[in-house]
Amino acid sequence: MTESQVYGGMQWQGSSGYEYDASDYLDDFNAYASQLKTITGVTNPADVTVESGTAKPTDQLTTEVAVTYDDNTTGTAKVTWKIPDDWNADLKAHTIKLTGTVEGTTKTVTLNLNVKAAKATAATFKGTTNTETSVTTEAGTAPNLPKTATVTWSNGSTSDETINWGSSQDYKKPGTYYDLKGTVEGFTLTAHVTVNKATITKVDQPEATTVSKGATPTIPTTVKVHWSYGDPTDETITWDANADPKKASFNTVGSQTFTGTAAGQKVTWKVTVVETKVTKAYDPVPMTTEAGVDPTSELPSKVQADLDNGQEKQSVSVVWDTLPETWKSYKGGTIKLKGTVNGQADQTVTLTITVKHATIQDQTLAGISVPAGVDPTSKLPETVTITWSHNTGTQDNVKVAWNKIDASAYQQAGSFTATGTVTEDGQTGKVSVPVTVTYPVAVSAEATSKSVDTIATNEPVLSGVNATVQYTNGTTTTNKVKWESIAAAKYAEDQAGKSFEVTGTVLKEAATTKSVKARAAADELTDANDNALTVKVTVNVTARKITAVTPSTDKISVDTAKNTDPTPTPTGKVTVTWNDKKTGDRTVNLTLPKDWNKGIDEHTVTATGTVDGWTDPVPFTVTVNAAKAESVAPIKAIATTAKIVPTLPEAATVTWSNGETTEESVTWTKPADTAYDTVGQDVTVKGTVAGLDTQVTVHVVAATITSVDNPAGPFTTSAGKAPTTLPSTVNAHWSNKTESSVAVVWDTKSVDFSNRSGKDKTVTVEGTVQGWNQKVEAKVTVASAKVTAATVDGDTTVKTDSGTAPKLPENAKLTWDDGGAQTTAKINWAKFDGYKNRDGDTFTVHGDVDGWANGVDVTVEVAPATPIKVEQDKFPVSVEVGGKLTLPAQVNVIWSNNDKVPTTVAWDTYDAKLLTKAGTFTVNGTVTPKQGTEYQVTATVTVTAKKQDNTTKPGQNTTENAKNNLSNTGSSVAIIAVVALLLVAVAVTVLAIAKRQHD
Repeated sequence: MTESQVYGGMQWQGSSGYEYDASDYLDDFNAYASQLKTITGVTNPADVTVESGTAKPTDQLTTEVAVTYDDNTTGTAKVTWKIPDDWNADLKAHTIKLTGTVEGTTKTVTLNLNVKAAKATAATFKGTTNTETSVTTEAGTAPNLPKTATVTWSNGSTSDETINWGSSQDYKKPGTYYDLKGTVEGFTLTAHVTVNKATITKVDQPEATTVSKGATPTIPTTVKVHWSYGDPTDETITWDANADPKKASFNTVGSQTFTGTAAGQKVTWKVTVVETKVTKAYDPVPMTTEAGVDPTSELPSKVQADLDNGQEKQSVSVVWDTLPETWKSYKGGTIKLKGTVNGQADQTVTLTITVKHATIQDQTLAGISVPAGVDPTSKLPETVTITWSHNTGTQDNVKVAWNKIDASAYQQAGSFTATGTVTEDGQTGKVSVPVTVTYPVAVSAEATSKSVDTIATNEPVLSGVNATVQYTNGTTTTNKVKWESIAAAKYAEDQAGKSFEVTGTVLKEAATTKSVKARAAADELTDANDNALTVKVTVNVTARKITAVTPSTDKISVDTAKNTDPTPTPTGKVTVTWNDKKTGDRTVNLTLPKDWNKGIDEHTVTATGTVDGWTDPVPFTVTVNAAKAESVAPIKAIATTAKIVPTLPEAATVTWSNGETTEESVTWTKPADTAYDTVGQDVTVKGTVAGLDTQVTVHVVAATITSVDNPAGPFTTSAGKAPTTLPSTVNAHWSNKTESSVAVVWDTKSVDFSNRSGKDKTVTVEGTVQGWNQKVEAKVTVASAKVTAATVDGDTTVKTDSGTAPKLPENAKLTWDDGGAQTTAKINWAKFDGYKNRDGDTFTVHGDVDGWANGVDVTVEVAPATPIKVEQDKFPVSVEVGGKLTLPAQVNVIWSNNDKVPTTVAWDTYDAKLLTKAGTFTVNGTVTPKQGTEYQVTATVTVTAKKQDNTTKPGQNTTENAKNNLSNTGSSVAIIAVVALLLVAVAVTVLAIAKRQHD
């Protein structure tokens, strides 16, 4: 107000002073009475679930409950709960019904308190506080372990519970110490078990042994020891040094006693030696030897015999008679050799020795040489001298049976081995002759590819084009070619779509390693006349084009700016990939998107750039630097009741360098509480916000708040973000009829600001004002989130055959600017016919994605088609005698992609005399749709007798028609001229009228 000031319920009336009439008083009284309400109903709160513990869960219970007043309004009131002392007495899960007293009424509320089952917190051996114990047991006796443990529970109680012990057989091991684990209610207890050592009760002595003189007894190595715990063991004997049977001799008749120890106990063993005599000798097993191999060293020195002491089949010495020389003959034979046993003439044995026939040793003869294509069989020897194995002799003039030689072995230069067999006296041996096949003579050569493609500016690659060489023996080889140098101008950028021919000289160096002997790379291949062989190839130059553009990942930053400032133009780098696989770097100017400067925090946006020769925009991520605070809007004065420290505004409106304004937190330098003691006092409080100074004026009043105005707005925010533009103060109406700004605290945490609906949504944010028991409301418009990027959900490179439509990914993954999870959207791919390209190629296919203007791309690699067949291979043709024969220049070739391609026919030559008389003959032709693929076609030509020509010529009529046509053409020109003049006149008139209106 300019003339008066409303203050504390009284109105200043200039020189009349303050005036307070009955109407003002009545208004104040009504405001106070509106706050006096009676609670008529209360609502029981929801159930509460708590852990079983020792302390009452008071802090987990609600402190307020919903109430209904007598004016049908609702609110909340404080409640006090009574929890019984035995609320946690039951170890199992249980429910207790609690009763609460509501402040301001005699009504009560109830609450179901769900107490979870108690949890074990500790376990010890019963009667102790220990988790470990020690137990001793005898070997072989299971230890006596504690049965129960004392368990302490989360509600403070204890109980005795059974221990579940693990199992172990270690108690059977004397002198062992081991640990055994037991579990109870999730806790582990340990028993340390000691097993006492065992004692020996008995040792089983080895049995006495009798042997014949000269024989060696079997010496025992272990004895069985019996222990105190019952189980016997085999223990190793350690013989005494002066009574060790291993060092004793048994060639003297008599008795010997040997001593030792096992497991510390004495061991005794007695051996008796007696005289022996053979009563029966056994013939040894027959043996076999090779002819020429002396078997003397293999004769057995002992045979089996029964002795007079009752022992059977003992090993006894034998002496053999002189060995006959049967073994030295290559024919072999059988030897019966006599032997005397144990020196007893009456005891002999016979050894049967079989001498095998000698074998013929394999041999390799001197090599022979033949040219390629000549069968070398006639050069092989008919007989040879054979050698018997083990130097048992030789034999001359033994006939050789040569194996048949496959023609492929001598068809090409190289080498192989001819093999045969010799047979004599029932034995067979092998004979080999190395055969060298020399080179044939070259006749002609043709390039392996008639044409090659190269991309403009790329030198043609001819290293893979070799020559197919035909030789006099009908064989062919593939040889390398030395190609002539090619001028760069022939495959320059301006030569795209053109072709040229290159000549090469055939080299002796083979493209494959076996057909032609490797020679110097520059050694030319010549024919029979020593002329160098040459071949030609056609080079097709194709256009160079960009196949991919990849943006750099280097960070790009720009400073934010106001919408009224010039928009910055950052630059980015891209790598361009061409269809010849070469790459290059370019710098492109970037266009920032709309609202690029929206938001004061550092953030990223997607800018786009364009590259010459590439139709799609190239996306870049650009970092927009955080805005800087420039100014703070004045904060409206607020009011507080005397002696009440006011709630100062939490935020102030800050204007940033990007032109945006936000509500930012204020840090206040608060005065002493006594500054608010005097009614009518204005207190200035200083603070800082976003690094800038600010202040607020606080009016000290005696009145109370009667109502608060909701802020008018509009208030907006981005999806997923709490609004920053809500005011820090609102307008309050006081009981003294005054209005002032008061601080408000907004509750944004309980509001859902998410929005991906594609349109704005409105939410309500509630605020709290000190001294006002109701909520302030602000309507906030939440803008829908936007998609910031889209990527293909699947492979970005799709391969297909020519003629087969590629299967493109169905969906794209969308990234939103609200920072939430990605979503999936269907891709609407542009119509793509590139897969029909017969030659194959690499294409970029663009797809539209709802919510993302830039769309997505995939690379489609189309493999070239292949020819399948000719549509027609037989052609009937008629011609008159003496006429000119015209054969079909082209035929349709059907390719794997179903294309029908007219292709030139190369017809064979024919005798022109066939056209001078009536009759029928055929001409063959060749169709070559691509290098390496040929089809044969046939034309059946029927020559007919010549017909008489009765055609009448047009004569004069031709001239008259020409004149008429010329006349008609002149008339048309005249008409066009008249129409043109009329149009010019109309245009002049319209221009004049427009000029007058403008003037």
